Amino acid sequence: MLVDTNTTLTYLITNLGVRVLDENAKAKLSQFCLLPGENIITLYDVPNIWHIPLLLRDQKAHEAIFKVLNLKG
Repeated sequence: MLVDTNTTLTYLITNLGVRVLDENAKAKLSQFCLLPGENIITLYDVPNIWHIPLLLRDQKAHEAIFKVLNLKG
């Protein structure tokens, strides 16, 4: 989770779970945490650890991180 310690704002949430977080749950997290939906990343149980980077890529986690850090991707 990326957090600005001066203002204690959360910019990115990673959800770890057994299954994929559905869009309804993502929308609720987005609403109550005051985050855009694309900044909520779901990592769920996969058969092989090498699938994690693919999950991050498919959810465009790198773009969310670049936007938070004001970097060009």
